[in-house]
Amino acid sequence: MPRRLQALLALLPPARSVADVGAGHGALALHLAARHVARVIATEAAPGPYQELRRNLDAWGATQMVEARLGNGLAPLERGEVEGVVAAGMGARSLLKICADAADRDVAWVALQCVQDPELIEPWRKRHGWQTLASCPVHERGHQYLVWLLKVAR
Repeated sequence: MPRRLQALLALLPPARSVADVGAGHGALALHLAARHVARVIATEAAPGPYQELRRNLDAWGATQMVEARLGNGLAPLERGEVEGVVAAGMGARSLLKICADAADRDVAWVALQCVQDPELIEPWRKRHGWQTLASCPVHERGHQYLVWLLKVAR
């Protein structure tokens, strides 16, 4: 697993239920389940990536450990269904849309790994009264990525 995702996993608090939003291939969701998260929901917004996610989970024998859902952002989740949300490999604008919807879904924390425009995260966080629980830069393949664990403001 890429170093940027390993760093994200290292920041996560214990949780019973977590959603991996924009799960892509599903490896991060699988690692969440392996960490004894009782319920992991992996989402993908488009049919093609969603089918790839399902194929990978099936090939890894992980369909009982990770539930795959089709839908954009937090739309596939019910209010209070997960304690935390992980979103990685996206630009800040997509991540901040997920953050904006988190309070309405009764999510306690959001873990982000940003690949584009990371300077937008901190001003948004401050403006909305969210607390940074942990953060760190990650150097990988000549790039610096930033990861955050944020407490959702109520």
